[in-house]
Amino acid sequence: MILAGWHVYLPALGAILVFLAHPQRRLSTPGLAMVLMCGVLLIPSLLSVRFFDNFFPFVVLLGARSWAELAANQSLCEWRRRNAAALVVSICLLVSCLAFGLFRGSVLELHKEVRGMNTGEAWRPAIEFLDRVARPDDLVYHNFWWDFSVLYHYRPAGRYVVALDPVFFHRHDSDLFRKSLEAYRGETGDLSGMLKENFNARWLFLPKKTRNTRLFYRIQGDPGFTKEYEDAYVLIVRLR
Repeated sequence: MILAGWHVYLPALGAILVFLAHPQRRLSTPGLAMVLMCGVLLIPSLLSVRFFDNFFPFVVLLGARSWAELAANQSLCEWRRRNAAALVVSICLLVSCLAFGLFRGSVLELHKEVRGMNTGEAWRPAIEFLDRVARPDDLVYHNFWWDFSVLYHYRPAGRYVVALDPVFFHRHDSDLFRKSLEAYRGETGDLSGMLKENFNARWLFLPKKTRNTRLFYRIQGDPGFTKEYEDAYVLIVRLR
């Protein structure tokens, strides 16, 4: 969904409007440039499926600039005394942004994914098993491009699928990208047939993460898969 998470920024946009309407101060030229730049960057952010992740840095920059504008040539105590109401409103808006962001989960999920990449040692036994049973020319399908780094690190001679950023994957073959996306969402009826026909896949490497829940259900009901390995972190199945 293109506009997924847009509601997260309603409090932040409200804070900007409060600042612009502040009766005692007006934006300086650098401050106005910052607002206009964030407005321009909002457009490509709205076109991204990761709106929250993309626009978050710009909101932080805009907030920092707004603080500098409001507190210019004033001590913190003096500013707090003169702008007590604005301070309370700002705190409430920031807390709302944080609450909405944590509820949506994009930042936490991103943190979990990065942490999972940094602790790839947990996947090492599964990849070593794969190295023993799979031929170097066997194509190992994995449905998320970040998994490639760990696979390639422990088994660099293997063949994998989503080694590129999804943007480049889409540019390379949009139809194949669409089929991979449908598999990722659990929308493919004959999953094993599609993987063999379109990807010439021999193995499926599936980390036990929340994002793969739909694929787990598809695998369990598909007679075209044979489970070859499973531990607390990874499931490996062979395509018959």
